[in-house]
Amino acid sequence: MSAAPTPPVSRLTSLALLLTATLTIMAGATIAPSLPEMGAHFRNVPQAELLVRLVLTLPALMIALASPLMGSLSDRWGRKPLLVLGMALYVLAGAAGAVIENIWLLLLSRALLGVGVAGILTANTALMADLFDGPARGRILGMQGVFTNVGGALFLVAGGLLAQQNWHAPFLIYLLPLLLLPLVWTQIPNVRPQATPRLQAEATPAALPWGKLWPIYAAGFLTFLLFYQVPTQVPFYLTGRFGASSSVSGGIVALTNVAGVVAGLLFVRLGQRFAAPQLSASAMLAIGAGLVLIGLAGGYAGVVAGVFLLGLGLNYPNFTAWLTRLAPPAVRGRAIGMLSSSVFLGQFLSPLASQPIAAATSPSAMFWLTGIVAVLVGLPFFRVSAD
Repeated sequence: MSAAPTPPVSRLTSLALLLTATLTIMAGATIAPSLPEMGAHFRNVPQAELLVRLVLTLPALMIALASPLMGSLSDRWGRKPLLVLGMALYVLAGAAGAVIENIWLLLLSRALLGVGVAGILTANTALMADLFDGPARGRILGMQGVFTNVGGALFLVAGGLLAQQNWHAPFLIYLLPLLLLPLVWTQIPNVRPQATPRLQAEATPAALPWGKLWPIYAAGFLTFLLFYQVPTQVPFYLTGRFGASSSVSGGIVALTNVAGVVAGLLFVRLGQRFAAPQLSASAMLAIGAGLVLIGLAGGYAGVVAGVFLLGLGLNYPNFTAWLTRLAPPAVRGRAIGMLSSSVFLGQFLSPLASQPIAAATSPSAMFWLTGIVAVLVGLPFFRVSAD
């Protein structure tokens, strides 16, 4: 039986999906510039240096833990209910940091935020895969990368500016999704895995093809494990080595998002010409080169160049396009949930892996050493099959 053609998707539906995608990067990016001041505020708390970094990365752990369940729920309930519930939890838990003074309550709110993000990310990406097919899917996923990174840059800069008032202020940005909920409610359909003729035609037994998917999960984990040194370590590196203010740190870290826009636009073209594993390998080499540049930088210029290269290497649209091409529609939510789990587990573990290296050597050595690791890890992906 041949698959039925995918019906056209309205521009407002596409816009709602793309704007919703920005919420996932906003979860961490918003408060990154306020970490140094937050660290000073909680300096008398035991292990404050680590706990403050966990404020940024704990949502990633919860996303990693909750995403497989969210994927299964989206396959069973449909995408839209999960998306709306995720947004509601996102607003409540995210904005709570504007008033919380206790580090442990703050960490609890960040954990709940991660559960909300897991629902948003899984449902949003599954909707894009369900509603679009072929080259159109590649384009929407590439534009997802563009919107995500534009939003991330804006939220980082806004977070840096608000952090100059106090470390609580950036948490107010988490109220913004309230403005997006009406568009989501009215324009996004509730798609279930077999709700359209095309998805019914593509339906297969509900089993994940692990043998084909594990390289994608490994690449996602390693990419974000290395990349997330930018928001967790670069602000401290800039403050300690160059005396940078929170707004300067926010602006420099935001360059990863500017580079991500470029990468997303390039993916719209390159994704049709080159195999996904080779694109992942090239991205890992860019991350490695960026980390080495940051570690060897003698001034702002080297850090800026390195951060930009890292942004070019953050190729999440490539992972999702690769995954949704291989995963059967009936288990697509689960497959995307596992990718989210892999990616955000890498985010969470990033400071736990990098901070001991920095303590044992130096922040500069940490960057260039992990850059070498990125190059060595990336090279084998040139030999991975796309199928």
